[in-house]
Amino acid sequence: MMKTDFIVLVVVFSVNCGIAAASPNGAHKNTRHSDASENCGATIVFPGELSEGRNTSFPKCSQSYKASNGAVLSLAPSDSGPHDANWLERIPMLHTENIGLDDLINRNSTGIFVDSSRKVKIAPAPTECHLKTDARLSVITGPNWHGWFIEDSYRTIAHSPPSPKYCERYSKKNRCVRLVIGNLKASATMSQYCLTRDPKEFDHDGGLSYDIFYKIIQTMKFVDE
Repeated sequence: MMKTDFIVLVVVFSVNCGIAAASPNGAHKNTRHSDASENCGATIVFPGELSEGRNTSFPKCSQSYKASNGAVLSLAPSDSGPHDANWLERIPMLHTENIGLDDLINRNSTGIFVDSSRKVKIAPAPTECHLKTDARLSVITGPNWHGWFIEDSYRTIAHSPPSPKYCERYSKKNRCVRLVIGNLKASATMSQYCLTRDPKEFDHDGGLSYDIFYKIIQTMKFVDE
């Protein structure tokens, strides 16, 4: 059974970081506070299991979400341990911007919708994977935002030759998801990540599980509203 303790993260900073573990009744223990500056444009809460027993720090946005091309927010704690070269590609990241959700969609900048009509772009697998692609659109809401959650599913084309090993990311053991969320003043988009369905199979090398990812997204709160 997963632990219910959380590590509270204010991701609007770029300097010294601290951890606040919250008990179920709202009382905090082992709390360390951090200096804050408006950088990533949002706050999130990390489940405690992401940092337990590891030397981790909070992710930083290298530039402000108010910059012309926004900021990139990692959905996993930074880890000083050794990783393979493709590690960062498996960690979901959000692109946060100082622009309202409707304006983002109207200027066709989500990378998810074909145009302002909200027709979803298909996210096909590489041709050599021999897969058919479907996309399902769902409404999602959070503390001070709403938006859309897209889940891509893949089916093997009949009588296809064997596929390369990397095509396994599109198998039924994973859930491949994208999203765009925001409010009147801020927004965030995420390109496709394929996350394991098994809540017990996640780590800093293999990537987050779908359950952990969704739990983090549901805690996200924009600074501007």
